[in-house]
Amino acid sequence: MMMFLSTAILSSGYATTFYLAEYEWSHRIQGVREYLHAGAKMETEGATQEGNTSQSEDEAHGESKSASPRKPQSHGDMIRTALDTFKDFTTMRKWSANALWGSFASIVLAAISKCAHRSAAKSEDWILPCWQSAIFFGTYCLFTGSLYVAGFKSDDVKVYVVASGVGLAISSSVACFHDPGFDMPRFVCTSVMLIGLLAIANTVRLFRGHFAPLVEHSPFEA
Repeated sequence: MMMFLSTAILSSGYATTFYLAEYEWSHRIQGVREYLHAGAKMETEGATQEGNTSQSEDEAHGESKSASPRKPQSHGDMIRTALDTFKDFTTMRKWSANALWGSFASIVLAAISKCAHRSAAKSEDWILPCWQSAIFFGTYCLFTGSLYVAGFKSDDVKVYVVASGVGLAISSSVACFHDPGFDMPRFVCTSVMLIGLLAIANTVRLFRGHFAPLVEHSPFEA
């Protein structure tokens, strides 16, 4: 059961991190946009007032001059850059959506595993740890393989199919040729948690690397 729960934690953690990072940086970009818009408006009004004052003084001295207030340079380039950057995360956005649904499926599988474990405990028909790991990977291989056949052929689904197949082969090999009582589930849970931490850290790093320079170096030009 813990292996399924570990997978659910990994999937939900990755999806939550992605959506929070996207929400945070989209609002930061929106804040910069509003700031630039308000600042440009204030400077335009100030330039217009200065031009009108100068024109009135010139006309008072008999020198007619046309006012030419400065127009703010458009900050649409920054917004277009931000939108293009968000488009670069389209693939990760699809992966996070699949991960979110995968976390729900993992929770259901964990509940089924718990019920099966209780039934086995009552009948004293224990499954050795290494074979538990093999069943875990076999279940995911069958599940993700069915999704792939059904038409979900994105790259992340392919990764899940391959990873679960490799895990099934390794667990079965250890159970058959080494020791079926080997505590493989502990290593599986640890590996899944480490992969989750790396995925979360990489997601945060990518968002900061793409959007932090855009926010920090947005000049206020008018």
